[in-house]
Amino acid sequence: MAGPSYRPSTFGRPAPFPTTSWTMIGNAEQGQAVQAELYGRYWDPLYCYARRRGFSQEDANDFTQGFLTEILLGREFLSKADRTRGRFRSLLVKAFQNYIGGLLRKKKVPIAAQADLSECRVPDTVPHDPGRAFDYVYATTTLDRVLADLEFECRRDGLHPHWRIFEQRVAKPTLDGTAAPSLEEICRRYAVDSQGRASNMIVTVKRRFRRILLRYVAEQDCSEAQAEEALRDFLSIFSRS
Repeated sequence: MAGPSYRPSTFGRPAPFPTTSWTMIGNAEQGQAVQAELYGRYWDPLYCYARRRGFSQEDANDFTQGFLTEILLGREFLSKADRTRGRFRSLLVKAFQNYIGGLLRKKKVPIAAQADLSECRVPDTVPHDPGRAFDYVYATTTLDRVLADLEFECRRDGLHPHWRIFEQRVAKPTLDGTAAPSLEEICRRYAVDSQGRASNMIVTVKRRFRRILLRYVAEQDCSEAQAEEALRDFLSIFSRS
């Protein structure tokens, strides 16, 4: 799974476990805090969707900005939003498609056959499909935030050495597409007395990582009962890429 290293959260600190997207939409009247969270969560995926459709940077910016301010936080979307209709991000993409379609009917906008998506962190291995670009950027953005929360939790609970070993052995090699250092090298680098202990430290953090990711995915897209299925769907985004 090639991709970028994770980034800190939007506000420079790990965010608490997110409110569900459905609940956030239902409480959009809370104002700037909800707007900032929605922007941080969905700007990049929506923007990259528009770029993969072949729109210029300027047009993609305008479409994303307009959709987030006029539709996602608008009364019309709120009145039509229905959790029984499926996962939030699927509804979001459909609404964005309709929004762009409405704009194109009013004004002709140039569309390129191929778009340079290097700015979107979308590798060439992702199929050339706007929906796939959205899914990939959504997944990597979510993963960035999960890893930031995981690091925060490990530091808080006195597991900073565990985090550093997990980061070097698992997180960075997976995200950057590079070779992982051997357990022998890990032990030497972090003064761990045995490879077995280093392996156990990694397992401890992996369990926390899965728990945070499971909760994050479930709270964004589905009910608790559907969490495992949602997690499998989330991870499949990378296997398809």
